[in-house]
Amino acid sequence: TVLDAETYSTNLTEANSKGTPPVWSLEYNTRQAFGMPDLSPKSWNDLIKRFETDDALFLKYLRYLHREDYTRWLDGPLDADSKKKYICSMRTAKSFEEAHFCGL
Repeated sequence: TVLDAETYSTNLTEANSKGTPPVWSLEYNTRQAFGMPDLSPKSWNDLIKRFETDDALFLKYLRYLHREDYTRWLDGPLDADSKKKYICSMRTAKSFEEAHFCGL
């Protein structure tokens, strides 16, 4: 089981324009960001279940996933069908299994 994961980011355009090495900064710690005890399959499954009822947590996930492009999700209320498909894809390893796992 993976114990923890951290995501870092940098501005390569800035580093290249200044001719300096990139400065890396912590974007988020996965366990802390999503309140997970560990990164086991059970913890990921529990997180997916929380996404179903917690729109703010789901939007946080989308922001981290899509980074600069997440704002398309903030133009109004979350589209329930899009959210359901997103969550379904998290549950399945193969697209043809969606009917079995998600009832789609």
